[in-house]
Amino acid sequence: MSRFLISRYSLLTNLSQFQPNNSYKFNKIHTKSTTQILDTTSSKYTSNRLIILALLLGGGVTLYLYTKRESKQPNLSTTNIHTQQTFHANELVGDSKLTKQERIFAENSTYLYQGVLYMSPASFIRLVTQVPTLDKNAHSVNKVDTKQVNKWSDLTSSNRERNHEGFLKNIWNDGILSYPDYRFLVSTLAKCNHHFKIAFSIYDRDCNGCIELSEFIQVQNSMLGNVPELLDPRTTGVQSSLLVHLFGTDGKGTLSFDEFSTFIDAFQKEVLLYEFNVYAKGNKTISGEDFAKLIMRYSCLSMKEIKSRLYRNYSKNAIPEFDLHQYERFCDLLLNIEDLSTVVSIYTVDGKGVNKREFNHAVEICCGDKFDNNLLEILFSIFDIKKDGFLDYQEFLDVLRRWQKRGTFVGKNNWELFTTCFRSKVRAQK
Repeated sequence: MSRFLISRYSLLTNLSQFQPNNSYKFNKIHTKSTTQILDTTSSKYTSNRLIILALLLGGGVTLYLYTKRESKQPNLSTTNIHTQQTFHANELVGDSKLTKQERIFAENSTYLYQGVLYMSPASFIRLVTQVPTLDKNAHSVNKVDTKQVNKWSDLTSSNRERNHEGFLKNIWNDGILSYPDYRFLVSTLAKCNHHFKIAFSIYDRDCNGCIELSEFIQVQNSMLGNVPELLDPRTTGVQSSLLVHLFGTDGKGTLSFDEFSTFIDAFQKEVLLYEFNVYAKGNKTISGEDFAKLIMRYSCLSMKEIKSRLYRNYSKNAIPEFDLHQYERFCDLLLNIEDLSTVVSIYTVDGKGVNKREFNHAVEICCGDKFDNNLLEILFSIFDIKKDGFLDYQEFLDVLRRWQKRGTFVGKNNWELFTTCFRSKVRAQK
């Protein structure tokens, strides 16, 4: 033992004399369960202490410390921002003190214009739908110039339809959305029709029955607060694709209440259509399994657990398929969650949950029409945890409320989801 300690001390003494040069790289770190390539071009992140820790603590601990340290790299210098053309989002954000929404927007941004981050419509819709992408450059940030931005502005204007259909699809990667645009669009995803009037009144500051560009921008700016310069579009003076779409390239257009409502309605339907088409893969319907996967994206259940619940009531080939209309009918609940909760609370005072007849009656009151039998059956297959004919409405509500917040969080590994899952498991055991 003493011989081992002496040899280890000798090795550490020799290593302490080692000074890595600027081109030094960690190419591979092997642990019992991990092989990960780590690269760095600065000796600032490959110090003697890291090498000593590798010998004393082992590769696994060192890998954790190293990656934690890498995730806190400082922002790029001003020189690099002016000279580089492509960045990774994390390079620009670094350890900046951002709110959760600011960080989500920054890490999913696509373009850098005059030192300010913007998101493409394609990146936005992938964020709010949580649909995975095979694009290796999905989190790359490309620097763009005024000529390119003006070209996109003209494209947005030429695709501008008064019915507002296909706003995101028509420009896709050829447009820019600012941080205030992201906040506005995410908030409208959860707005129901009778909330449109309230939203319109907020932007119609002079109460003349129409929204002008200056009013819209004024409300957007009031939401910014102490936003970092990296996310502040006021410093660029450029109109985003959303502003061009709503008010034209000259900014002289106005929005009546009908136009405002039409835009929000068309935007909500466009997002739903994109979600559905990803799973439909060119077909007019999606399988029952995919439908379940789609509505349970924001739950704590694995696909194995979802299938287990499905096949309690269905045989392998008996699960029906679902079309876009049925998916839209289900998503109507997202816009009427609080109303639905109020109605169902009347039926659940005894703590039993809600049966199919009661649930469908509540849906009819809040959404104007009942669910068809196939939609009703698959929901009860998933959410009737105790298999007693009663839907666990609390779990159902948790899933809907998390879905309603889409675009404001990424991934499932957070405390809110953990507590939701824990409550669900406890209720299932009662």
